[in-house]
Amino acid sequence: MGAAASVRLANIYMHVFLTKFFNQYRLEKPLKLGRLIDDLFFIWNGTEESLQQFYTDINSYHCSIKFELTFSRTEINFLDTTIYIENNNIHTRLYRKPTDKKNIYIIVATILTT
Repeated sequence: MGAAASVRLANIYMHVFLTKFFNQYRLEKPLKLGRLIDDLFFIWNGTEESLQQFYTDINSYHCSIKFELTFSRTEINFLDTTIYIENNNIHTRLYRKPTDKKNIYIIVATILTT
């Protein structure tokens, strides 16, 4: 994970970066935004074209900070959750990556003494 302060510094830097970006950005913005260090989750109420424009603009704001955009009208995986819309409400459920091999093994050890 790097040095002990790396996560804190990244968190502070991304907070400052996003604050500056949103303070000067005059086009359509996310309705709600959540962030965990450098992972963003937001709800977009505009068109797909305005979402693509936002994506282009935020990626051109800094020379080395770049985001990937993944979006869906029905559900999306974010960190360890799947966020989905059902009956016009937002719900979540646990998401496990297909490569996740966290299996639980029960090991029984018998010690024999003679």
